[in-house]
Amino acid sequence: MLDTSKDVHPRIKELRLESEYPFASHYIQTPMGRMHYLDEGAENERSTVLAVHGNPTWSFLYRALVKGLSAERRIVVPDHIGFGLSEKPDDEAAYTLKAHIDHLEALVLHLDLTDITLVMQDWGGPIGLGVAARHPGRDQGACGDEHIWVLPTGRRDEPGKTQVAPAAPHDAVQRSRRFHGAPLGLL
Repeated sequence: MLDTSKDVHPRIKELRLESEYPFASHYIQTPMGRMHYLDEGAENERSTVLAVHGNPTWSFLYRALVKGLSAERRIVVPDHIGFGLSEKPDDEAAYTLKAHIDHLEALVLHLDLTDITLVMQDWGGPIGLGVAARHPGRDQGACGDEHIWVLPTGRRDEPGKTQVAPAAPHDAVQRSRRFHGAPLGLL
């Protein structure tokens, strides 16, 4: 089940964050509850930035990224079950790594996301990589903080392949050299 609201979420209004987080709320029903996500930007764009937060954050973390990229790219940002504006079930099984991967996978498949550039923070790394490993042909590239250190090449002729950008300034890129050219599904 998919639910979309063109209004800002009531909790955002309650916290008076409308100017910082002026996005429409979208939901997908998962076996563990209703998962909130943002889907902003160019609707006709097949290439999608999928920003995956870690613990204890939520999609609010990526608000500046959404504002900055949505004029030219499609950007999807979920709130994991138990975080942000998603439901918070009592069942501890909803909070396992596998469950978070399953929920993100359901969202990716439901929205039929392809040419995905993953942006991952903290636990978003293993969650995003879990989905990339299950569906290596859907990704274009990835970048993140301490869990993955590869950047997109922008090459669409080799789906599922990722290479390190040769002159990236971030220290994490230097640690990524061992992943150079590896398909995300093999990481």
